[in-house]
Amino acid sequence: MGSDHTQSSASKISQDVDKEDEFGYSWKNIRERYGTLTGELHMIELEKGHSGLGLSLAGNKDRSRMSVFIVGIDPNGAAGKDGRLQIADELLEK
Repeated sequence: MGSDHTQSSASKISQDVDKEDEFGYSWKNIRERYGTLTGELHMIELEKGHSGLGLSLAGNKDRSRMSVFIVGIDPNGAAGKDGRLQIADELLEK
């Protein structure tokens, strides 16, 4: 009986990894695109409030490399209340 539960759990995890959200993102797609980067990958969706997300962003000093980093977080904004994003995190996609 234990192996049935294990197979069922593994199957559900596999389906969740392959399942795309409403914007076409899935963990499988994200890993294929960014899997070679160092650090942890997170897929975070925030609801934009009337005052925005509460993020201050800055680009990379090296203009040959396109990247955006978080340099400030409003604790009262959506990102601050959510708590998962941190200063110095790199945003890979919007």
